[in-house]
Amino acid sequence: IPYIYRDMGVDEALFQSPSENPLYDIVYCGSIAGRNGLIEVLRRLAGTYKVVVVGQVSDLESSLLKHENITILGRVERKDLPEIYRASRFGLNFTPDIYPYNIQTSTKTLEYLASGLGVISNKYKWSEQFFSKIQYTPVWLYDTDLSLENISFFETIPSIDSYSWTNILHKCKLES
Repeated sequence: IPYIYRDMGVDEALFQSPSENPLYDIVYCGSIAGRNGLIEVLRRLAGTYKVVVVGQVSDLESSLLKHENITILGRVERKDLPEIYRASRFGLNFTPDIYPYNIQTSTKTLEYLASGLGVISNKYKWSEQFFSKIQYTPVWLYDTDLSLENISFFETIPSIDSYSWTNILHKCKLES
């Protein structure tokens, strides 16, 4: 049976440069449910940094995330994501180190990098392999010093043009 393998891609609108004066230090985009430890990590980061949370947030999660440095935007339209990313310095990738999640491509990590954001991530199989492949060292979440001040805002973010939907669909040879 003929088949193709198509990895995750990034919308062209997300390939941009971050703002020189971002509103937020860190953006987390995605679900909170089923990600044990994420609320604690967001609260820990909010002790020092301005954090914005994008995605479905239950009333209970919202009450647990109540903090002066956490802004909850909730679900937003896809067309609004580029501006939210542009208003941030770093994107937080928090993926459970549980099969099959730990081998799946992180859509948000690709989006953050396409938007020129630095990435903060927990270590798991896909993240370690991906960052090694693109020769980028993220801020590893559980390092003892999680000081973003030591990281230049204009650090070199690797090009991930090969992950644009145009390139992904071309490489998978969908037409043939």
